Amino acid sequence: MSQNSDYRDTVFLPQTSFPMRADLPRKEPHILAQWEEMQLWERMRAENRGARKFILHDGPPYANGPIHIGTALNKVLKDIINRSRQMSGLDAYYVPGWDCHGLPIEWKIEEEYRAAGRDKDSVPVLKFRAECRAYAEHWMKVQEKEFRRLGVAGDWAHRYATMDFSAEAAIAAEIGKFLLNGALYRGLQPVLWSPVEKTALAEAEVEYYEHTSTAIWVRFPLQKAPKPELAGAAVVIWTTTPWTIPGNRAIAYGPDLDYALIRVGSVSEGSLARPGEALLVAVALQESFAAALGIANYTQEQVYRGEDLAGAIAAHPLRGHGYDFPVPLYPGDFVTTEAGTGFVHVAPGHGDDDFILGRAHGLEVPDTVGDDGTFNAWVPLFAGLHVYKADPRVCEELQKVDALLGRQAFVHSYPHSWRSKAPLIFRATPQWFIRMDGPQQIRAKALNEIAKTHFVPEAGRNRIAGMIAARPDWCISRQRVWGVPIPVFVERATGEPLRDPAVLERIVAAFAAEGADAVVVATGARPYRPPLEVLGEPWVADAWEVLAHPDASPRGRLVVVDWRGDWVGVGVARLLAAAGRKVTLAVRGYHAADRLQQYVRDAQLAALHQAGVAVEPLVRPYGADDDTVYLQHVLTDEPVLVEGVAGVVLACGHEPDTALLDELHAAGVPAAGIGDCLAPRSVEEAVLEGLVTASEL
Repeated sequence: MSQNSDYRDTVFLPQTSFPMRADLPRKEPHILAQWEEMQLWERMRAENRGARKFILHDGPPYANGPIHIGTALNKVLKDIINRSRQMSGLDAYYVPGWDCHGLPIEWKIEEEYRAAGRDKDSVPVLKFRAECRAYAEHWMKVQEKEFRRLGVAGDWAHRYATMDFSAEAAIAAEIGKFLLNGALYRGLQPVLWSPVEKTALAEAEVEYYEHTSTAIWVRFPLQKAPKPELAGAAVVIWTTTPWTIPGNRAIAYGPDLDYALIRVGSVSEGSLARPGEALLVAVALQESFAAALGIANYTQEQVYRGEDLAGAIAAHPLRGHGYDFPVPLYPGDFVTTEAGTGFVHVAPGHGDDDFILGRAHGLEVPDTVGDDGTFNAWVPLFAGLHVYKADPRVCEELQKVDALLGRQAFVHSYPHSWRSKAPLIFRATPQWFIRMDGPQQIRAKALNEIAKTHFVPEAGRNRIAGMIAARPDWCISRQRVWGVPIPVFVERATGEPLRDPAVLERIVAAFAAEGADAVVVATGARPYRPPLEVLGEPWVADAWEVLAHPDASPRGRLVVVDWRGDWVGVGVARLLAAAGRKVTLAVRGYHAADRLQQYVRDAQLAALHQAGVAVEPLVRPYGADDDTVYLQHVLTDEPVLVEGVAGVVLACGHEPDTALLDELHAAGVPAAGIGDCLAPRSVEEAVLEGLVTASEL
């Protein structure tokens, strides 16, 4: 037979009307239009009406820009869960929504102001809030169009938004419950504070990056010693925040630790230690301490138990320069010998442990740092200096008075604002808190319900329980303009909140009729108005997620599927505290193991969700269905790569899965590992694999 024979006519294939090419970018819009025309959503509801409910409550996206690939991954997976549950005979009713309040949107408006050379503070509050509302409204419409283009099914006609008047009224009512039962109070506590945004931040608004700080060793000369041989000695502290030295009011020691009184012998060239001086440090750290400070040799003269130091009083290292007060030594259970000297300098306004210890001993909480991160005018030596730039100056002043023993660069993980990426500080400010303990027993109730909750994967239980057990009282106030003002009247003379159900009912009614702007109008956007103090702007409530149709969940339970463990941890406490309902919490796990969230990455391994990579450029050439299939494969061990998306990153609890990373690298797939992120795969897979039944959900 000739080599040029054409075999096409000898192959008998079935005849079909399907075209050779899917041509999804052109056909999908017609399919979506057909779904709308045939009222597919309504027919799905009617088909399973009366069946067991399956309600997926997901954290809503922010209405502050086009959806990016991370948002698409989130919504596509949840759409798959809902559709499969609907197909399995459950009534999977999904109500989409948006988070419209808070820093992300306000930050965008401020960026526009900065670009135009405008000052936000010169704009009337109501006008600024109106611009934030219009901005959110615009992007809600854009995102809805993009979600629907991806084929996400839901009750779009009855979507919810946290800025709806009804939602703002519901938020005010929920805060009112805490007000009336006594859990809401105004107090002074250290919180993570952003000097750039001039506001307190929630845990979920914080990211940790590698940061280089200045670590210093400082002498605190003893003025009153419980042992005669300690006369003339100095306690040595070590800190990575020199800017907190002006706020020092005490020193903490470990009551069960051993401390050595050492006499310095010879020192290396350049060392700031003095031959013959007596220093007090932890026994377990004396060798590393001497090596770091260039102490060539020393003599250990005495060893004391920490409890032997009770009653000791030191002088502030800047005594004689505006810091003329005693610095007492107190036992602290947070003191360790992991690093430093075994002594912790206590600044009650700049740390949780410091604040708690100070409160226990009646210490003053000095107001040293303003909301913009600069030292207040009454702070000796450092007034007006920004804390970001204060470390060299603090070291200089300490060295002038012979208090600085040493300094060095110290690289460590440090909290940053997720929005501005700027370093954060702990700063004591008057804020509104919800008490986690006390008569309301919110913490105990939450931990009890967590113990009865089914987790997927099971490892999520320890993470969330640990967060709830350790978290301080819940700070709900924010120093921003765009949000739900805390609608509380306070008596100026005593500072006591007005706890009157009738007043709260009137406030909620005003919110329902006029929105949260009603508080701003009533107060003239001023924080004080005699004879009562109305806390409206700038006190803004934390982001309360309004859950759509919570009473529709099976047996009155809430099924919460959330993306990040830190949000879930706070959310569990909120739901239990506010509603008192049982909660089924399903944190999505990768397979059945402790293999957690993945981020889609570009060829340089930059997280596409952080870079704001939009979905529309991928939908245009490939169609939404191709991208949906890709996003599913992102969650497998063999990711499918498409143009513009060149790799994945796997998060596995606190430790990356190095074996899987090696496999991906061997296959030519760019991949990287990152820790501390919860959730990828689906609850649906857990159901399919028998890890949890639909009835349990």
